[in-house]
Amino acid sequence: MRVLLTGAAGFVGSYVAARLLDEGDEVVGLDVFDDTVYPAPIKRERAARLIGRERFTLHERDLNQLGDLVADVRPDVVVHLAAVANPRISVKLPSLYARANVDGTVALLEAMREADATKLVVASSSTVYGADQSYPWHEELPCDRPLNPYAASKRATELFCHSYHVTAGFDVYALRFFTAYGPWGRSDMGWFQMTRAVIEGGRFVLFDEGRPQRDFTYIEDITTGVVAAARRVGGFEIINLGRGEPVAMREFVRTLEELAGRPAQFDTAPLPPSDAPVTYADITKARLLLDFDPRTPLRDGLRQLVEWYRQYHQPAPSGSR
Repeated sequence: MRVLLTGAAGFVGSYVAARLLDEGDEVVGLDVFDDTVYPAPIKRERAARLIGRERFTLHERDLNQLGDLVADVRPDVVVHLAAVANPRISVKLPSLYARANVDGTVALLEAMREADATKLVVASSSTVYGADQSYPWHEELPCDRPLNPYAASKRATELFCHSYHVTAGFDVYALRFFTAYGPWGRSDMGWFQMTRAVIEGGRFVLFDEGRPQRDFTYIEDITTGVVAAARRVGGFEIINLGRGEPVAMREFVRTLEELAGRPAQFDTAPLPPSDAPVTYADITKARLLLDFDPRTPLRDGLRQLVEWYRQYHQPAPSGSR
């Protein structure tokens, strides 16, 4: 299978690229190495782990400057993971999110239509559910009350993809990710900042005294779902990819403390209006269509995250290198 993968140097994208290559597929990666949300060097390091592997090529190009790339690649499927993320930052930069996430996706869809490439897996987000309290969240909820511009951009992406399904015959699976976490993660994410603070003895903000709940999903499980979608995409479907087990943030912090062997130091603040108090995935559809079976409990995933953080981020003692 030949895959055109946007956001190939991103957190999820780099894992998906590696998994596809491991399974014998050809991957043509695309990334712009933007640093709006978090520093680009870790993206370069993720990409470095892929460059040089057989059947992998990388193009540094913006989605709005695709040219004939899709036609040249002739992919069996496009996996579109590129986006500007982070709901809180989107509140300050809504125009950027509209250009990157909505206009960029439309540019890709047009390039696909011109190249007669009609199979697409696209990353959406649990944020599209807003503050809907119909837990667990299932894919038929209206998702018409976004709490921030990022969520609005992701819902718009889904709607544009559906329009191309109708008008151009595209097969599309839109995957709503629920709080992916793990090694090589994004430093702007709350779970990453908490991990760093606990390990290094810093402070962080725990919103609403840790009562908010998140459906933490380990990165390898997310990857399995994305790759399954790329192999099975047909028709148009929106599919949740989560663990289906919300965890209170205070429990997340307690687990971090135990694994890191040191107490957390934090301040409290009200939950921002751009954040949902709970995220909770109904993954019935993912089990049915993708045989999705998330296998990594939070403690196991956090143990791997803590081990990686210590190896990658903590400086070696003076004189050791």
